[in-house]
Amino acid sequence: MSAEVEPRSPSFGEHADLLLAVLMLAAAAALGSLVGALVEIGHSGALALLGVLIGDLSACYKFAAATLALPPAVLLLIAIVVVSACAGAGALLRLWREQRLLARLPRVPADRVGFASLANLHANVPIEVVPSPTASAFCSGILRPRVLITAGLLERLSGEEQVAAVVHELEHARARGPLKVASARALARTFFWLPALGDLLDRYVLLCELEADRAAISRTSRSALAGALVEVIQSRSPAGALGMADFAAIRIDRLFDRRVPLPRLFRRRSIVAAAFATATAVLLALSPPALAGEQSAHLHSMSIALLVHHAGPRLLGLLAVLGVVIGGRRLVARWI
Repeated sequence: MSAEVEPRSPSFGEHADLLLAVLMLAAAAALGSLVGALVEIGHSGALALLGVLIGDLSACYKFAAATLALPPAVLLLIAIVVVSACAGAGALLRLWREQRLLARLPRVPADRVGFASLANLHANVPIEVVPSPTASAFCSGILRPRVLITAGLLERLSGEEQVAAVVHELEHARARGPLKVASARALARTFFWLPALGDLLDRYVLLCELEADRAAISRTSRSALAGALVEVIQSRSPAGALGMADFAAIRIDRLFDRRVPLPRLFRRRSIVAAAFATATAVLLALSPPALAGEQSAHLHSMSIALLVHHAGPRLLGLLAVLGVVIGGRRLVARWI
């Protein structure tokens, strides 16, 4: 009988809370850099640039010419702020939609369909069964975590495998996993131009899953959890939830051999993007985004004219541009 391998001390990339803290700090640093650059421009300058942006989107050639005359650092700042704001709004909208969809799912308490023993595992977290033939289980609920498991998965699992799946999701609820992961995902998508945040997010989710796996094993067995993972390996978890299927392949390997290495923490593209972001930050520091007095006054007067004298046509043009963009995205998504 072989002796059990002594577990080695975890490295930096195996501390879930530490990785989450690094992700949050990096996102805060990115946000602070953008806010600091906007402060450098000044209140009136920022409002003038907003007017320029609206004028550009509404196809006004005067604003386009004024935009080309701006300093490169200002143009770069405008681009970063706009794409970050749009990405952040899209991430929050997607999260809201998925939470609303989860809230509308038909579900019944587990004790009403013959799983009273499962429902009694944890008194503070609701365990509900979704009457769906698909095989899935996840923990959802930003403020009030709950465990959802489909009837199709329960039908495919043995009693011990059912307990393993439920205990796994209860561990996510105990750790407030949905709230933490939703916040981290929103930040990673807002600052998508820093791919390292996405890498940190993926590793954090994986470590959360491994921690929940250990909780399930302590109550059941490795084979029971492996059986549950095999059934859900093809399913997908919602944006604001932690699911059994996340990183299932590597988790199954780690169940039976803890020496299996985790994937690389940072991908090559993330390292390249981090170097580019650092160079951009240095560029902005050496040439701070500031507007000359005459240029700022000119943009300010143009913005006032836009908002006061030509607001109607410009807003219609802006709405038309936004409609074309949204409609084009939907058509592309439907064709693909």
